[in-house]
Amino acid sequence: MIGGSGFKKNLNRAGQSIKSRTGGGDKTIDGEFEEEYERFKNLEKKSEKLAKEAKGYLDSMRAMTTAQVRIATTIENFYDDATPMGPSGAEYKRVIEKLDEEARSNLDTAYRATVLEPLGRFCSYFPEVNEAIKRRQKKLLDYDSSRAKVRKLVDKPSEDPQRLPRAEQEANLAREMYENLNTIIVNDLPKVIELRVPYIDPSFEALVKSQLKFSQSSYEQLEGLRHHFPPNNEEADHRVDDVLQQMRELTICDNHPKYRFVFAGNRDEFLKRPTARAHFWEPPFDNVLAGTDLEKHADDENLKNGTWLGITRQGRFSALTNFRETNFRGKVSRGVLVRDFLCESGSVNASVKQLQTHIQDFGGFSLVNFDFSKDPVDMEYISNRENEPAMNLQPGMVYGLSNSLLTKPWPKVQMGKEIFQRIIQQQTMDKKELIDALFGLLSITRPMKNDKDVQQVFDDLKERISIPLFNFPNDQGIMDAAYATRTSTIVLIDYDNNVTFIERLWYNESDLSPVNPDEHNDLIFEFSFEK
Repeated sequence: MIGGSGFKKNLNRAGQSIKSRTGGGDKTIDGEFEEEYERFKNLEKKSEKLAKEAKGYLDSMRAMTTAQVRIATTIENFYDDATPMGPSGAEYKRVIEKLDEEARSNLDTAYRATVLEPLGRFCSYFPEVNEAIKRRQKKLLDYDSSRAKVRKLVDKPSEDPQRLPRAEQEANLAREMYENLNTIIVNDLPKVIELRVPYIDPSFEALVKSQLKFSQSSYEQLEGLRHHFPPNNEEADHRVDDVLQQMRELTICDNHPKYRFVFAGNRDEFLKRPTARAHFWEPPFDNVLAGTDLEKHADDENLKNGTWLGITRQGRFSALTNFRETNFRGKVSRGVLVRDFLCESGSVNASVKQLQTHIQDFGGFSLVNFDFSKDPVDMEYISNRENEPAMNLQPGMVYGLSNSLLTKPWPKVQMGKEIFQRIIQQQTMDKKELIDALFGLLSITRPMKNDKDVQQVFDDLKERISIPLFNFPNDQGIMDAAYATRTSTIVLIDYDNNVTFIERLWYNESDLSPVNPDEHNDLIFEFSFEK
């Protein structure tokens, strides 16, 4: 049920909409929005059609294998064991039933996970975007209506001298509300459109890969029936081999062809926390590239130069995430964990074992350490919460970590891993395209639902890859509570051990305003590991 105020507002909007379409009222035209909106609607239409056709393809494959089983069963019924073709009919049915089972257990599962689910997830963003666009349209109608009222009062002054100032104030407020929402949408629509690369392109490659695997399996198993039939099909065999080879050329691999290690991470932090951006440290640790925490820790020399992420010229890499715990504060700053590993020279395992002797001195954390000077790479994960055991990490895998356990990833980590995997599978990307795609992933965000409700805030933090600027609720007792994704970092290590380290700043440190997208002032470091 709509209240009186809401009904009146909707009626006014309807009237303004009619006037705008018929030329009888003010109508604001935003060329930039219209262009992005047209691109978005085109993407939405094509993506939803693709998702529908992809589902139809799987249904058709299932129908085909089911029909094959029925045909094989019928053929078998024509023969018995005493007839010359009896064994052939029975063997043919066995092979077809096996292919049908493989389609159900392998093709179906893999296709849903790598094609249908990513496409469905991508299409699930569209209703939310459309809802935001509807809200923008309502604010636009309110703005146009309020402008029309002002113009009417200017052309025909009211006897009440306060009506025009009130109308102008309402118009300014309506304009501000419209422009704020319009800016968010105009900035976010290109990001949604760019998501087609990490979603749709890998889904296409996964489709080809599933087709190849199923076709190869079918060909190989049916090839086993060759001895039942005259060998007069060599030309057809060559054509099948040619098709399979063309499909192989489109398949995806599990590891990146150019980089042995790809890292993409955000640092979510209070924006006024004193911090030095990434730099090579002073001697004797001038081999360390990392930012530093400049917050004072009771003037304890042992706690200085704590950091959250770093790499050395010798191939050591470490990254840390904190647990958000309002009622627990560790005896020792967690930043020393990364610092100490980078400044040491012992093995990863030795560092982990030493840490385990005093692991409860720290607030909740998850830590990953790598040593790329070792062959194979020495890498391990450790946390001090929920009795999570330390574990060796495996090469060729995609890992995702936030302010939680590695084994209990937050929703944003699961989404981020899927998009990351699709980006990595884009083997045709050059270096710049790869970096742009990774920064695009790290900037995926949505507004906070309610930054006055602390529980809602913590729920939102679990879902947003990039945290928009907000103030922590006052009841948390936090001074200077402006909080957001402060920096993003990408690290690439190729197979010749050449390192590219890029840190991007999202908010100006002077006034906390967002950095202009064309002026990110990225810090870029390129070097090779020393032997």
